[in-house]
Amino acid sequence: MTRAMLNTTNVNIDWEIVIPYQFAYNFSFWFGVVALNCLNGLGVVSNVINITVFVKQGLRERGNFTLFWLSIADLMATVAQAAMSKGSLWDVELGPVVMSGGTFYSLVWYIKAMWSDISSGLTMFISIERCICVIRPLHFNSSFIARHGKVIVSVIIVTYIVYYLPFITPAGLEAELNVETNTSIYYAVYASYKYDYEDFNDFFGGILLCILVPCFVFVCSILMYRGLQKSSSIRRTLTASLGSDQAQTESGLSIKERRVVKMVFVLACLYMLSSFPQIAYIFINQYFHMYDSEIQERKTRNLSLIVVPLSFFLLGIYSSFSIFVYYLFSSSFRKHFHEMVTLKILIKKTK
Repeated sequence: MTRAMLNTTNVNIDWEIVIPYQFAYNFSFWFGVVALNCLNGLGVVSNVINITVFVKQGLRERGNFTLFWLSIADLMATVAQAAMSKGSLWDVELGPVVMSGGTFYSLVWYIKAMWSDISSGLTMFISIERCICVIRPLHFNSSFIARHGKVIVSVIIVTYIVYYLPFITPAGLEAELNVETNTSIYYAVYASYKYDYEDFNDFFGGILLCILVPCFVFVCSILMYRGLQKSSSIRRTLTASLGSDQAQTESGLSIKERRVVKMVFVLACLYMLSSFPQIAYIFINQYFHMYDSEIQERKTRNLSLIVVPLSFFLLGIYSSFSIFVYYLFSSSFRKHFHEMVTLKILIKKTK
């Protein structure tokens, strides 16, 4: 053990003192319950609109297909996140069955995590795709990622679903009699390998992917930004000598491609903003648990009450406000959205 590591064992930050419990509790309530539920409602509406518009635009186009599944992933994660609050407060009635609140919360948590990870994976894929479009504009359509984009999207979705199957499919339900209400409460029973798999998931899904995916998106965002600057510079130079139409062709990126790249760039920046608190919390939590076994949940509890609701809140912003990004940067999205609104107004007037 190095001297630096020995020195870190003397760290004894008590977050119960640094962050008062009452402040942490109020923050958790207003951001993690009130504001988050408002965002969940907005997220459901905006993602349903996104899905409808992308279907109207046509899913044969690779970009629409990816954004369609990205909106579905965000919608499912938002619905699961809204359902989690019910299991955190009381037992849940599912028809004739009363399920333990803890069991329901755990199942829905993993369903939310699965769809959130699918959303992250698709965000990374579309960022890489647009990045390659900027770097190699003249050869992009013949590249592997362009020719097999839909297959890659399907593989990402199926891989994450298979990865989370041990968590969302319990081996069975175990009933326990509630003496006060004279009813049976059911608890999930998992296979033994699920608990070993959890350790792997905590590292791979909870740490590695949560850090690597935003890093990939960040690098792609920088390359997209530089590529947009370069194509603008080339087009301005060529416009002066060749004329606007020929300059647009020679610059490599069409107007439509530039708009898509801008849209994905803004979407990627929004995603990175929403991911930052989660990454920071991972490092803080791992730091304390690695270097001082005595600093456990009691001392980091108040920090969790702030960072976790903030992470959920920012992820809710990413999910809810994507519709505004699509609307601002996609003329096709605006066109189909206006057609939908006009059609609804006409239907209401004819009734």
